[in-house]
Amino acid sequence: MAADKLLPAKERIIKAAERLFYDEGIQAIGIDRIIQEAGVALNTLYKYFPSKAVLVERYLRDRDVRWRKWFNSYTRPEATFKHNILSLFDALNDWFHEETFRGCAFINAAGEFGDTKSDIFEISREHKKNIYLDVLKLCHDSNVINPEKLTRQVMIIIEGAIVRAYLNDDKDAALWAKEVCLLLLENYD
Repeated sequence: MAADKLLPAKERIIKAAERLFYDEGIQAIGIDRIIQEAGVALNTLYKYFPSKAVLVERYLRDRDVRWRKWFNSYTRPEATFKHNILSLFDALNDWFHEETFRGCAFINAAGEFGDTKSDIFEISREHKKNIYLDVLKLCHDSNVINPEKLTRQVMIIIEGAIVRAYLNDDKDAALWAKEVCLLLLENYD
């Protein structure tokens, strides 16, 4: 936390909000807690984020970019298609074993608000679509037959593993999912 004090106020706010929203839930965290954790004044928070809703949107959009960059970093342009798809499950396995793992921030956010906060729901939906497009690109780049179908199948396995890991505290869900995906990919050899 001491190193965070060296960051500009706006970055401290974003960092504190992200940690708190992910760890404890968006609705459970009030503005007072964020300003306390970020070490800023209320006016400073509102200077950068005129409402909690704006801060939540920023948190989700930033997390989408960072999470997808991290997730996709497990793939390699020179690797085989099968290796790249299966490496996504290695990424999930690493994530599920992190001490701070609390499931998918986007599923959690959509679950907290449903469609009552359409902006949050749409950002969460957009995140899932972005991951779908990332996997679809892997399929297209490898010229697999029926890439849309395979991408949908892989996404169901990925999403199922994430939910299983969190709700059932099954840290090995990604390894099980990887085995299922390997069976699926045998049809695409």
